Amino acid sequence: MVNMKRYSSVLSLFREMRKLGIPINDFILNIVINNYCLMHCSDCGFSVLAIYLKKGIPFNVVAFSTLLRGLFAESKIKDAVNLFKKLVRENICEPDEVMYSIVMNGLSKMGHTQKTFDLLRVMEQGSTKPNTYIYNIVIDALCKDRMLDAAIGLFEEMKQKEGLLDEAKDMLRKMEHNGHSPDNATYNIIVRGFLKFGETSEMTTFLKEMTGRDFSFDASTIELLIDVMAKDPSLLNMIPQFHSGNKK
Repeated sequence: MVNMKRYSSVLSLFREMRKLGIPINDFILNIVINNYCLMHCSDCGFSVLAIYLKKGIPFNVVAFSTLLRGLFAESKIKDAVNLFKKLVRENICEPDEVMYSIVMNGLSKMGHTQKTFDLLRVMEQGSTKPNTYIYNIVIDALCKDRMLDAAIGLFEEMKQKEGLLDEAKDMLRKMEHNGHSPDNATYNIIVRGFLKFGETSEMTTFLKEMTGRDFSFDASTIELLIDVMAKDPSLLNMIPQFHSGNKK
């Protein structure tokens, strides 16, 4: 029902479940929070947290990750940053890679490149280490902000520390499993990661998996594709799988 964007129907069904005394678990509450956030009603999403307390259900990282995504979607940057700090400071839940990626992606999209980079450095000092996907978020932000020297330096640093693009794909699947639908920018970051590492065969497989999804290449990815296809024209065969805009 959420995927069909029947948001009001989801809420009606949830109220009926509570009225009938049907057991409610954290998975259902996470869906309701996500439903509110997709409606751009993150404040209502926060109200669901009271049900966790009433039912004695422990808070989980998925719920707060969803709320953070909702706040960024509503351009409530300060509220999102304050929530993230509160979660860490008061040890309410341990941020995982998905939560870090949501915060860093949200900051970078709003032009807060330095804050995104600073959070990466904080993450490197903690127990949850950044993976390839998160490094690519920061590299992408640096490139868009024309901080090319810093982007190249971080890219070389990432190759030394990570060097594994499989982590990016695993993170994407983890996001989808937790109910976070990756946006166009996320897909482009991963494709650029494959291109930058020269993993064209892996990229082809990845793109085939994405057939039928609402995805299109952005300008940065197209520039990189042109450069790579100039060296290997056979890659052109995989482009028609996507939107007509990409074929052009």
